[in-house]
Amino acid sequence: MSRVLHRRPPPPQPPKLTGDVAANVGPLWTRLAVVAVLLAIVILAFAPALRGGFLDWDDKGNFLQNPYYRGLGLAQLRWMFTTFHMGHYQPLSWVTLGLDYLWSQALFGDGMNPFAYHVTNVLFHAGSAALVYLLGRHILAAAVRRETPRRALVVQAAALLAALLFALHPLRVESVAWATERRDVQSSFFLLVTVLWYVRAAQPGVVHRRRWLALALLAFTFSLLSRAMGVTLPVILLVLDWYPLRRFGRAAAGAARRPLTSLLLEKVPFFLLAAGAAVLAVAAQRRVGAAMTLATHGIPSRLAQACFGLVFYIQKTLVPMNLSPIYEMKLPLDPAAPRYVIPAILVSAALIGLIVLALRGRARAVVTALACYTILLLPVLGFVQSGPQEAADRYSYLPSVPLMLLLAAGLAHIADSRRRAALVSLGGAACLVLVPLTWQQCGIWHSTETLWTYALRLCPDSSIAVNSHGWVMWQEHRQADEALAAFRRAIQLQPSNEQAHKNLWVVLRELGRTDEVIQAYRDSIRVLPAMVDPHLLLANALLRRGDYAEARPEYEWVLQADPHSAGAHLGLASVLKREHRDADALAQLRLALAADPNYAPARRLLEQWTPSPAASAPAPP
Repeated sequence: MSRVLHRRPPPPQPPKLTGDVAANVGPLWTRLAVVAVLLAIVILAFAPALRGGFLDWDDKGNFLQNPYYRGLGLAQLRWMFTTFHMGHYQPLSWVTLGLDYLWSQALFGDGMNPFAYHVTNVLFHAGSAALVYLLGRHILAAAVRRETPRRALVVQAAALLAALLFALHPLRVESVAWATERRDVQSSFFLLVTVLWYVRAAQPGVVHRRRWLALALLAFTFSLLSRAMGVTLPVILLVLDWYPLRRFGRAAAGAARRPLTSLLLEKVPFFLLAAGAAVLAVAAQRRVGAAMTLATHGIPSRLAQACFGLVFYIQKTLVPMNLSPIYEMKLPLDPAAPRYVIPAILVSAALIGLIVLALRGRARAVVTALACYTILLLPVLGFVQSGPQEAADRYSYLPSVPLMLLLAAGLAHIADSRRRAALVSLGGAACLVLVPLTWQQCGIWHSTETLWTYALRLCPDSSIAVNSHGWVMWQEHRQADEALAAFRRAIQLQPSNEQAHKNLWVVLRELGRTDEVIQAYRDSIRVLPAMVDPHLLLANALLRRGDYAEARPEYEWVLQADPHSAGAHLGLASVLKREHRDADALAQLRLALAADPNYAPARRLLEQWTPSPAASAPAPP
């Protein structure tokens, strides 16, 4: 009896934490301090990118030769919200670039200082790192549901680790250090805000849920207006509803559970926005002729490319070596080649395994992470192929987030074991390895010359790398023989490389090698018979040389392909004038002005060839 009366009470158990409470354990100042340190680390890691310049790799067309975005006046804003410039609809990205121009002009006296554009890119990326940390706290806390404060701290440490792994990875350099990719870092920033606010709205018992949903929808709109990469987000939100939010299905419980139809109706505004953005994105690609046809790149080839991409980005995430600005696709693509068959087998096996796990309700974290990774990659896997790239480092920017969260969650799961200190040290060591790799990769994107010298060394058989390096040799060093050899080799590697053909013409013209450039035009026509430019340039060269009979059929071919070619009308008018067909020549000049009222050469010739009233009047008796 005395033993019972004097038995010590059991030690107090730590309180259980749930959902949003577990995500926000500890004082606010500690979370703010972590975010501040995270921002500082990311900015330091990408400091070399701030010294980079504009690259002759889309930066030239987007910034150096484009006066329309420079400022935020009505004319600039009208252009930003109506243009499909270079195949993209990204009005909000143009707005921030216009802001860069203004503050660069105010601070440096030059709105085209590349430092201003790189600073904004780095800040967007640092902000995305902070958002991954904040989002990871909520996602991982929702996954563990009821945990002790000690476990909650481990979850928050895992969220920080995920943010560091995401932000410091060298695969991020292309998106951050390339000024053109403002659309990537900006759209990703707003998409992460969208998911963060959506998860906040989905917390059980949250106050003002509809307000959080409205804010998420607004952020999603900003993301799509920056770039249409996030069109698959509504499907991602449904996946998160399944796990870790547990809002439907076998995992749902208590007040958090909602009918699937209700959750689908909740996503309708997101789906409508995504559909509109997808239509605009496809229209923009078609406007500039960037989208490949099925005749050029068939369905089996696109499926093979998609499987290759899914494996490629995971491989580069795990082993970030030999990162290139261009992974050129060799056309026609052979789906039976081992480089495509092996990824197809791996993807098929993984898909079957994930379906089995999902149906059995097992390994939900793995299923969710890989499903989100795949869904985020869908727009850039080649199903709607544009451009010559088979894959691109920048495409891994957003899809890497679920992979990093999964990796960090795995470390957090093991961190409660006796080897916790070793695992934390391993995570810190991984970050120490990533920072030097990121510094080195930023140096590659410093200038056009450093970029293509590295790319050529890495991919000596890439037609794009060979051609681009040849252009650097001509533009920067005026090494004509090296440049011409590079252009001819690029054409040999990929005869359909239009830019290599054009560069060859330019250098031969500037060197005054008339016979060689005429032969180059003929060679281009033989390889690319549907390309209009070599026909018109050949006709002009023949006209200047006095070969009018040979020039005329070339002008006529151009006008059949493009009846609104003012240059072809002008050239044909010159040929007809020399054939003494003055009336037909004048008619061609008028057609040239109808095609382009501001075409000064046609107007000048029309004034010269049109007889004045005084000259046409009869002489007095």
